[in-house]
Amino acid sequence: MTPAGTYIYNYTICDKLSSQNCDSATVTIIVIPNGVVEVSGTACTDDSTLVNLNSLLPEGSPLTGVWQDRNNTNALQGSILNPFGLALGNYAFEYIIADERCPRSIVLNMEINDDCKVLACGNVLVHNAFSPNGDNINDFFKIDNIDDTTCYPGNTVEIYNRWGVLVFETTNYNNTTNAFDGTSRGRTTVKQSDGLPTGTYFYIINYKSLDGNNNVQDHKLDGYLYLSK
Repeated sequence: MTPAGTYIYNYTICDKLSSQNCDSATVTIIVIPNGVVEVSGTACTDDSTLVNLNSLLPEGSPLTGVWQDRNNTNALQGSILNPFGLALGNYAFEYIIADERCPRSIVLNMEINDDCKVLACGNVLVHNAFSPNGDNINDFFKIDNIDDTTCYPGNTVEIYNRWGVLVFETTNYNNTTNAFDGTSRGRTTVKQSDGLPTGTYFYIINYKSLDGNNNVQDHKLDGYLYLSK
């Protein structure tokens, strides 16, 4: 039995009376596998976009086959799959090619995931105590979810000492590269390298959010935080 694949043969025919009088030809033979071929695909359970399974077949596959839903998902109509609402997991859809000379089938292993699902925005939550002592534990002023720019596209943060002197201010505060770690960044006589002393400070946080119609909403948080070393 000849293995599946593409085979190319070249041959030349010459006149017996004249060896210079020749014709050449090339024959290409494609041997189609007789059995089951497996392919894979992915779709998202939160996406109502219809998927044409024929587009996932190997190149050159005949379009005369019939799809079967091995898992009885009821999400397949002809060659069209609607993944919306399917439980997460793997599903098998079989494409049967009823060829008299070479009957075969193609099994599509489809992974249904939730990669496209939009998660709800977390609340902006202030942790009002921190200890910047270099132990890598609670070393900065943390504001939960403030750096989720999809939900909160902009913010400003101001921090004042007990005398009302601005010791820190920034825009687009985040919890990694732009956070208050106890060093001065404002109108104060304290050197930045010295760090701010232990004590109570006052914060003002202004941030923006988007409502269901993508309209910008303004919010303000203020309160006290305690810095200890």
